[in-house]
Amino acid sequence: MEPFIKVENLSRKFNVGDEEIYAIKNISFEINKGEFAVILGPSGSGKSTLLNLFGGMDRATSGTLVINNTNVTSFSDRQLNDYRRKEVGFVFQFYNLLPNLTASENIEIARRISDNPLESNALELVGLSHRAKHFPAELSGGEQQRVSIARALAKRPKILLCDEPTGALDSETGKLVLVTLHKMCKENNQTAIVVTHNSVIAEAADRVVHLRNGEVSSIECNSTPIPMEGVEW
Repeated sequence: MEPFIKVENLSRKFNVGDEEIYAIKNISFEINKGEFAVILGPSGSGKSTLLNLFGGMDRATSGTLVINNTNVTSFSDRQLNDYRRKEVGFVFQFYNLLPNLTASENIEIARRISDNPLESNALELVGLSHRAKHFPAELSGGEQQRVSIARALAKRPKILLCDEPTGALDSETGKLVLVTLHKMCKENNQTAIVVTHNSVIAEAADRVVHLRNGEVSSIECNSTPIPMEGVEW
């Protein structure tokens, strides 16, 4: 089976004065369609840089990133913009909901920029249809993150990118959010990548890529991941 995501010798370096600093260096791995993958590593390991490359928010210095048989590293600025808008769903650590719009209005904005939006009620998928008319300030942190997941799913993206999605939540609420995220990924056969330093999440992942000092230290493929509900925090 052809991998859905193929990373080959991917590097991103930054020039700091006369010095070259590699955020990631010559990393290679693959992720299959419909996998719930975790990029795991401590602060400064290159996780956020890698997520930015996956999301088309940054460009690699060298190497290739192929997603759904398309070489993202060859995109023009305009192609990257279209890619971000139409093919990627983002779930951020601090939700990034528009405060002056209701939950349903936040989701409607995402639907309008998609060529193939989800037809069903995205809020219903995450169990929040009763909160459709509430503003973000009227929602708990866990509810805001679930709205963020619904917003990402509403675009029907090819890839779902999650940056420390439980980092701002307590453990019980964080687990509920992850259960929702994992369930949506599997039910919609969506490829999800979760960037985190929380190693317990890895037990429920199909694939775990360990990063350290900008390099891949190991890769685990789990043929029998435990249900997300069974993860012990």
